[in-house]
Amino acid sequence: MNAGTHIGIPWYESERDYLAVVAMLPAAEGQDAISYDAFRTKMMNAEQEKKREGFVPVRVPIDAVTLKGWVEANNLRVCRASIGEFVMIGVALILKGREQRN
Repeated sequence: MNAGTHIGIPWYESERDYLAVVAMLPAAEGQDAISYDAFRTKMMNAEQEKKREGFVPVRVPIDAVTLKGWVEANNLRVCRASIGEFVMIGVALILKGREQRN
């Protein structure tokens, strides 16, 4: 049952940040990266799909500098798995911030 479950959607506000993160990925993950526009379209489609499945999608902004600092502080490397962790933590922080404002 997914009704009302929040799910993170990685979101890059700028092409610059997207390309910077792609450049930090291991070669095996970054070599066939899609374009920024294709990525945003893919994420918007994912949002709609998750809504149909009953999830509540939450866009989690990713900027290259913050991501790099976070992975270094946690002894990780920039890869799809660490970006996924970053997004999950980002959802929790966004929701906590919303709760505190209410």
